[in-house]
Amino acid sequence: MRDADDLAAAIDRLPDTDGPLTVGLRAVEYLDRTGLTVLFARAHRIRLIAGGPSPSPAARATADHRG
Repeated sequence: MRDADDLAAAIDRLPDTDGPLTVGLRAVEYLDRTGLTVLFARAHRIRLIAGGPSPSPAARATADHRG
């Protein structure tokens, strides 16, 4: 989902359960602050799975430069 409104609606329309909703972010390449805001606003009912492949060479170079 590219649109934060779609993400929010998808989470909000799911029924409450006894446990958290698992949201997998492993395939997500980019998440802007609007998407993060959606997730943070629903932090009480979600569990995030993050981490995935190693950062791209460009991301590694940026991190090394800032380091």
